[in-house]
Amino acid sequence: MGLAQSVDDPFGFQQRYITKRMRPICEDRALLDAFVFEVFGHYRANMSSTGDRQLAEEALARELTAGSRVSAQFLEWQGGQINGSCHLDLEITLPPQSVAQLGGHPQMRGDMWFNLELRDGKWTLVNVTDDLGSGDNSFRRFAAPFTDAMVEARLAAKYQMEAAAEQQRRDQISAEIKRRDDRARAERQAWIRRHPAEYAAQQRAEANRRAAQAADERRRRLACEAHGGTWGQRITEMFPACFFRTER
Repeated sequence: MGLAQSVDDPFGFQQRYITKRMRPICEDRALLDAFVFEVFGHYRANMSSTGDRQLAEEALARELTAGSRVSAQFLEWQGGQINGSCHLDLEITLPPQSVAQLGGHPQMRGDMWFNLELRDGKWTLVNVTDDLGSGDNSFRRFAAPFTDAMVEARLAAKYQMEAAAEQQRRDQISAEIKRRDDRARAERQAWIRRHPAEYAAQQRAEANRRAAQAADERRRRLACEAHGGTWGQRITEMFPACFFRTER
């Protein structure tokens, strides 16, 4: 596509001047890194994901962006001094260790339009499209199924590690409780061996307490039944009681 000309700029001098000025902006490394960041999922993370998945998507995007190399050939600038589009021939060389997980192709290449706006004196990337003013970011569309699978695998590994750590924590708590119980049981047995008379007295006292409790409960049960009640215990109550049927 050639440089646009207008009635106010019949020879294209102004457009060529703007294009020359915009070229370093279009090829700015931060802008290209932002594009790669979006390709690998950062855009989707900001727009739709929450919680663990958003963190995983952003972490993966940062990792893949840091390991990738992007080269850009400036083709043209379409627009004016406050907004417009950079037309670039882009190539992303993927991190070697991630090529297999990203479809098996070491590079992604194609024409892209970086749609920019001047905001508060700074050029800001609005979106990236395959065609001027419309279309989709085909780089991101191609990478999405692979980056989604990588995120899912990382989340599954994270949750598995967390579950294993939680199980280990519970096992440690159970082991500590068992050690305390075993220690208390051993101390009790040692005390019984050293104090047989006191232990026998405790047993008699406990037997007398149980007998008195049984006798009291029997007395209350008989009194309940004598007055037409039903003696029993509800699931939600700790002790038996007397219940009477009420007429509705």
